[in-house]
Amino acid sequence: MDSLSSNILLKGWPQSFLLIGLGAFNLRDIALPQMTKNGQCFFKKRLDSPRKCWGSDKQGLHYMPHFTPEFRDNPVPFTQSPGRLNVDGNLKVLVTEFPGGIRDFQILRQEDDQRFELMNPLELLGTQTACSVLEKLQEMQSSNLNSWLLSRLLVQCLEYSHNRRHLVTNHWDESTLRGEELTQIANIDLAGEQAQAQARDFQIVQAWEAENLKLDSDYWGTFTALPSVDDNFQSRELDLLCDQLCERIEPLRAPNGEVKITKLRNLISDLWTNQFRNFDLPVALRKRRKLFRELMAVAVRQSSTLIERIAYTIVLRNASMQDRASSPFRSDRERKLFELRYGASKALDGINIGFLYDCGELHADLINSLASSLVSENAERDWQQAELKLSKHVHLLRLERRRATEVEAEKKRQQREKYADRLPRPRIDLHENEERIAAEGRDESYIAELIERRDVVLPLLKPRDRKRLEPLLNTGDFTEAAETLGLAVGKYRRQLRETVFPNVQRVLKQLARDED
Repeated sequence: MDSLSSNILLKGWPQSFLLIGLGAFNLRDIALPQMTKNGQCFFKKRLDSPRKCWGSDKQGLHYMPHFTPEFRDNPVPFTQSPGRLNVDGNLKVLVTEFPGGIRDFQILRQEDDQRFELMNPLELLGTQTACSVLEKLQEMQSSNLNSWLLSRLLVQCLEYSHNRRHLVTNHWDESTLRGEELTQIANIDLAGEQAQAQARDFQIVQAWEAENLKLDSDYWGTFTALPSVDDNFQSRELDLLCDQLCERIEPLRAPNGEVKITKLRNLISDLWTNQFRNFDLPVALRKRRKLFRELMAVAVRQSSTLIERIAYTIVLRNASMQDRASSPFRSDRERKLFELRYGASKALDGINIGFLYDCGELHADLINSLASSLVSENAERDWQQAELKLSKHVHLLRLERRRATEVEAEKKRQQREKYADRLPRPRIDLHENEERIAAEGRDESYIAELIERRDVVLPLLKPRDRKRLEPLLNTGDFTEAAETLGLAVGKYRRQLRETVFPNVQRVLKQLARDED
């Protein structure tokens, strides 16, 4: 893997934003900034460092808007001291009040006396305020500080391209959703067929009404290549991986508490290459990369929550004494708008918008529509319409990317066959037909057994195997199943024998061992 340039802290950080009136957000015209010398480092909170931002006054508790990637339900209490040291003094809060009384909080970085820049939410992870928030989390007995520390660091190691990518930030627009780009991947028959199918789906979905919709609008699965994690779960394996990663990152920390991003990325790359071989984990070596990807999924969600806490702290620091004594938010709509801008919004499946700046204008318009609905007069109705529109686009984009993957696979298969060495013609086997008939008979009896256990077997298979096997279990007929998948019957049977049935057999053996 090519190491990231030392003057770029994270992919897609904006250099400037155009502040628009009603829309609250504008995510267009993104450019990479020239980071300062301090921007080349990332602060890792030192457990023995003294607190500088938090006091012990008893003026009242301020509860952070809380999402659940930390896997608990209680909000986090914060207290502020009037005599606190003002760290990150160059960060200012711009409050925009709309005609309906809803306010939008925007955190700006002061570049000079007359120029302010709107920050990408991810940049808040590199502030001293982030260290202060982590110090406060350390005081909470129920909080796993290592998990927060590691999540903050691991998002610096996210990949955006090639086979190891974690986030999918390709530009897309309406032509993508119509399937027009599928024929550009390869000039093959499958590309044309998939483009036509995508165009039909586009027309159908756009014509659907809300009450008729049954969409696969998996926002997380569309924009990430990471496994989905539940809001609340416990994993001993993840805890062990987290603790041992922290031990290996600790030597990278300089005496002033800084960790170089290039060194951190190189460390994670080396560990990935070696499959985390030297880790003491109760997980087979071949499954450790999968476990790490699950940890990266937790890091994305948990960092999204941490960003919201950091932003809330900065807003609270710049708020009036009256707002500090209660809450800076006047209504749930204000809090929802703040969560959409700086937090882990449920409409986006818990992904902070800072991770998705490079997805193009259409995606930006959809996010802006969500924000605009919250400051409109008919907020509830407009929010539902904006959310429905986003769901339609995400559903179509998910279909298009799935079809693009199939076209790419077919293109590579044809290239392999084109340049493969020519093999001699096979010998004629007089017993070939007898063996084929016997094999087909075994297949029929095997499928009859699987139909009875389909509810147990299908969820445990890989998506590829599940896609091939499910039509057969639904119909019980090889010919109909092959037609559903667009394959010849002989080729379909061969795929089942060579790949699907062996994997099914492994699943059945594992189930038998678990029952024992």
